[in-house]
Amino acid sequence: MCGRADSGSTSRTLRVARSSTSTVGTASVVAPEKLVYSFLFGDMPEGDGFVEITLVEKDGVTELRDRGVFNSKEERDAVIASGMEVGARETYERLSELIATRVA
Repeated sequence: MCGRADSGSTSRTLRVARSSTSTVGTASVVAPEKLVYSFLFGDMPEGDGFVEITLVEKDGVTELRDRGVFNSKEERDAVIASGMEVGARETYERLSELIATRVA
């Protein structure tokens, strides 16, 4: 599923505005394998926190790796306590279902 584009990878930067509960700031896209973006939740101060999503082909299957880096353990714990982890899991389950309908 995760092939390399014939033209090689491309990189671009984009900015996304704040929602009611979170902010996704500057993002770096390396198609088709990586998305890295800054992320703020609630009243978190800006800092060095970010989210990195990487797609890796492994034995003919695409593995999605989602890594969040926070400014402190307290910030990480606040995000987990908010229930965001459950929402992320549900989103990935829905994404998996959608991909299954497109690949079959």
